[in-house]
Amino acid sequence: MQRLGEQMDLPSPLKQATEGVVIALFVLTALAQVGVPTAILTGLVALLLLAAALTFALAFGLGGRDLARHVSAGRYVGNAYRLGDQVQVAGVAGTISRLESASTVLETESGDEVRVPNQLMLDSIVTLTARDQNVAD
Repeated sequence: MQRLGEQMDLPSPLKQATEGVVIALFVLTALAQVGVPTAILTGLVALLLLAAALTFALAFGLGGRDLARHVSAGRYVGNAYRLGDQVQVAGVAGTISRLESASTVLETESGDEVRVPNQLMLDSIVTLTARDQNVAD
C-alpha cells in the first residue's frame, strides 16, 4: 500500500486516504467472495464518501466566501467609479488606475500603488475628490 502512495507522489494526508480506500475496497471484495452480504457495507462506504465530499464542498465554499464577496462588490464599484477618478477611502487618497475583479488599485501622489478590496470600497465612506472628464462614459 505504501508503494502505491509513493508511486502516485501524493501529499501525506492524501496518501493515507488513498491507502484507506484501497484497503476498504479490498476488504469489501474479500467479504463478497466469502459470501457475506455486502449491501450494508456498500451503503456505509457510500455514506462515508458522501460525507467526505460534503466536508470538502463546505470547506471550499466557506473558504472562497470572502473572495466571492469582493468579486461581487467589483461589479458595483466598476459602475460607480471610473479610471482617473481621484478618491479617498479608509485614509488612503489616490487616483484610480485599475479596476480589478476583487480590488481597486489607487495610485497615490508619491507614485505608490495601493490595492483596496472592492468590499471596502462599498462598506466605507469614499470621497470622490475629482472626476476625470476625459474618460468617456
